[in-house]
Amino acid sequence: QKQDQLEREAEAEIRMYDSKGLDLPYVKKWVRTRHAIFFRLSNRKVQVAFFDGTYILLSAMQRLVTYIDKDDKSITVPVDEAQSNPKIETRLRYTKEVLNQLTQHGGTKGPTTKT
Repeated sequence: QKQDQLEREAEAEIRMYDSKGLDLPYVKKWVRTRHAIFFRLSNRKVQVAFFDGTYILLSAMQRLVTYIDKDDKSITVPVDEAQSNPKIETRLRYTKEVLNQLTQHGGTKGPTTKT
């Protein structure tokens, strides 16, 4: 079920990029931590796949956070509002810690966060 939904969404996104003459985003960098895998995409978005089955997608340019829970229910909110949702806020805080560590190390070393 989840795989079918992801495939449909991927196909729709490919059609959208093709119709606009844009290049598909691709993974520029990735890192695995104790709790998640982080993907930095070519369209400047960051996707985080947590090992508990939840996801976060950050769009810095639009200042939006998309959270997908274990039941595949998604919510997209402005970053400022995301901090009022405990489930999103916890993952957002962890994401920020890891991203800060990556930028401090120039992206060459993995994060040392144990949280």
